[in-house]
Amino acid sequence: AHPEYGNIELKFTDNPVELRQWIINDGNGSQTTVVLGGLKVGGNLSNSLFDITKTPSSVNR
Repeated sequence: AHPEYGNIELKFTDNPVELRQWIINDGNGSQTTVVLGGLKVGGNLSNSLFDITKTPSSVNR
């Protein structure tokens, strides 16, 4: 581990356990917070959404 590079903090709800936000602390002391809301349970997502070899414009949503 290299704490000088920064860290990520994950925050979850209790019941049911769901990821609600994450906080990124970078090595320069900057902080970025992402808050999730309006979550939809279920459904299907294409595996291509998670293929990092494709560019965003080539992913078929």
